[in-house]
Amino acid sequence: MGDDVSLAHEPMTHARVVTTALAAALLLAPARAEAYRPFDGTDADVAEVKVLELELGPVHYYRQGNQNELIAPALVLNLGIFEATELVVEANDYVALGPLEPGVARVSLLGDDVRLKHVFREGALQNRPGISVAAEGAVLTPEIHGGDGFGGSLDVIASDRWSWGTIHWNEMFSYTRDHHADLFSGVIVEGPRDWVVRPVTELFYDKDFASDATASALVGAIWSADESLALDVGLRGAPDRRRERLRGAARAHVVHRAGGARGGAGAARREPAVPPRMTPPLSWASSRLRCSSSRPRRCR
Repeated sequence: MGDDVSLAHEPMTHARVVTTALAAALLLAPARAEAYRPFDGTDADVAEVKVLELELGPVHYYRQGNQNELIAPALVLNLGIFEATELVVEANDYVALGPLEPGVARVSLLGDDVRLKHVFREGALQNRPGISVAAEGAVLTPEIHGGDGFGGSLDVIASDRWSWGTIHWNEMFSYTRDHHADLFSGVIVEGPRDWVVRPVTELFYDKDFASDATASALVGAIWSADESLALDVGLRGAPDRRRERLRGAARAHVVHRAGGARGGAGAARREPAVPPRMTPPLSWASSRLRCSSSRPRRCR
């Protein structure tokens, strides 16, 4: 029993340590924050070299079936490491509430991965003509009280911007921790970029070839609070065919950018995409959780 208690608290303790360490980034010189949450997908842009972006979801409420959970916290760290290239690290601490359904641990560290994104064609998001094109590869690392294998994914992203808004298209193939294929197709539509609060929506289709397909929709808003801070909220819903009910997720994110501007030289980049990344139930979230087998097992 003592071992169980130790395992249950390890993910949360570790997440708190990471949160404290990353919070120090808020003391750095600010750049323009343009949150790319609350989407499951992402955009065709990256942080500039030496620019640090912290995407923090302090607490999200998540419900699927009869199980209620909190994601506290959800963390995404983006760091510009080379020209047109960023490193992304993600982790999510799940805390189950009330009686546990079979196979669900009280505390789990899920959806952890390491990603590398590169812009192959500079376009509208870099303040240049045409479509911005990027690709993001990921290593899906073993989870605590989740999938214990490794996986991988490749996401191809295209973005374009007009006076009335911005569109991002994502096509991602994953080889999941359970070692089967998953295909994610999604489109994000944002309102005018110069609005202080702009409406956003996302539609996606996620096919787990060893399980069911999921079609999902999100509506929300992004508020650019100032040059270094952005806040966003979103509500996502998806039908749960196994239980014949609606799964949902409510998300809120805080994004801080430090060290420079996002995007190509001179660009006031990205608005998170993600993309992030989550699909199903009523949840209060701030990372890119996508509910398929390449993401937390409960999202399938």
